[in-house]
Amino acid sequence: MSSSNLVSVILIEEATYDTTPATGNWDTVRLTSESLSATPSVNSSNEIRSDRMLADQFIVSTASEGSLDFELSYGGVFDMLFEGAMYNNWSTNVLTVGTTEISYSIEKQFTDLTANHYIVFSGMRVGGMALNFTYGEPVSGSFTMAGASVTPASATQVVTGVTAATTTDVMNAVSDLTTINIAGTAFGGCIQSISLNINNNLRPSTCIGSDTPGDQIAGTAEITGSIEAYLTDTTVQWYTSQILNQTAFDIQFTVEDAAGNSYDFDLPNCRISGSAPNAQGINTDVMISAEFTALYDSGSGSSLTITRVAV
Repeated sequence: MSSSNLVSVILIEEATYDTTPATGNWDTVRLTSESLSATPSVNSSNEIRSDRMLADQFIVSTASEGSLDFELSYGGVFDMLFEGAMYNNWSTNVLTVGTTEISYSIEKQFTDLTANHYIVFSGMRVGGMALNFTYGEPVSGSFTMAGASVTPASATQVVTGVTAATTTDVMNAVSDLTTINIAGTAFGGCIQSISLNINNNLRPSTCIGSDTPGDQIAGTAEITGSIEAYLTDTTVQWYTSQILNQTAFDIQFTVEDAAGNSYDFDLPNCRISGSAPNAQGINTDVMISAEFTALYDSGSGSSLTITRVAV
């Protein structure tokens, strides 16, 4: 019997899609849970048999996919997977939405088993990213992965070495959410939660001769999110101005750990939608919930910009 506490996940960026590098350091992933799996789809023969038995069944495709769920901390694998989610590389600690294809090999090990306890997923691209900033909670999130091949193994694929997980603090959505600017002004109200999501709209390319995808092709980068806040003279304008009139505005917020390491998220051209605030019942607060979509911004050239600062 195996324990989740003894599962290890490491990854390495691939130079060639669906090819696990023969050399180079792997990086340890900090996780709260994971759901990486390969699920074969099968089809059955339609051959008629006089004994009423099924003649054959065969695999038609294998989907290599799942999520890496985490509590956000600075650096390490998170910087790598932010690149995969944004389809771009960091440039002077700034990351914008791009078209650079990045794939990873991921090795999952059940360390308390003694044989056949490695599973290697290759050609894994970041199909989506979610970040959740909720009062009283760590900043949580997930990277949704989709790839090509999966290989069970009795030995690790690591040749060069493994870089240990970072030891930076887990960021929280209370004291660590240091800056929130909306429409170019520091927000003075009370926000309960913010979410940020990226959907790269991956689609597998499937080819005769292989039951695994030849690639995972990116579509439109849909960047969305939501804000829930107490209704005030300021937030009521989200409905009366931005929602009803579809007025564009920017959203920018920074999360910073106790040491001073930070990530800044800037969405300079947003449209929001949502319902009018409602009185839900006696002795309850009136809240406003707004969903936003980030659009292309001609000034920055990106619908989302992530800036990192390390101390």
